[in-house]
Amino acid sequence: MDIQLALAIAPESEIYVYESPNSDAGALATYNRIATDNLAKQVSTSWGMGENLIAPHVLKAEYAIFLQMAT
Repeated sequence: MDIQLALAIAPESEIYVYESPNSDAGALATYNRIATDNLAKQVSTSWGMGENLIAPHVLKAEYAIFLQMAT
């Protein structure tokens, strides 16, 4: 749905799709790839799990990657 909405709002936009296994390692690898590719100005992600269910070390790693994206 995220992609459909983006295309409906901005049909001329470039959309990059990243897929990975639904695991902590998969999520971190994908976020890291998005950060290092440095192509996207906006990122939408859906994993279907609340932050309270994610291990603290994974949240810390995500935070570091998201900081890289922000800079």
